[in-house]
Amino acid sequence: MPGETGYATWRGHEALGGARLEDLSQIETDEVRLQKREAFERFSAVWQDALGAGIEPDILAHVALFAALGDLVATYGETAVAEFAERLPGRIEAGEFTIPLTLN
Repeated sequence: MPGETGYATWRGHEALGGARLEDLSQIETDEVRLQKREAFERFSAVWQDALGAGIEPDILAHVALFAALGDLVATYGETAVAEFAERLPGRIEAGEFTIPLTLN
């Protein structure tokens, strides 16, 4: 169960089979895909709730990035996370983080 200090402090490397940070985007088992989908759905619901409460999207994004990077640093260390972050511009420009717009 998550403690007050964050998710990374209790999950450890065993949860992902000892994976290194640079390997995480490469792990695509059925179980990992299912967990990613579930996590995204849950995160999206919380995001929508926060928007409904009047929190601005850019504030939510900054807080989410801070929390995510903080947990990654707690798990993998500053150097590994900095190296991971150096590769983000290319991944962003390649559209890896572009969320498809669904019109109802």
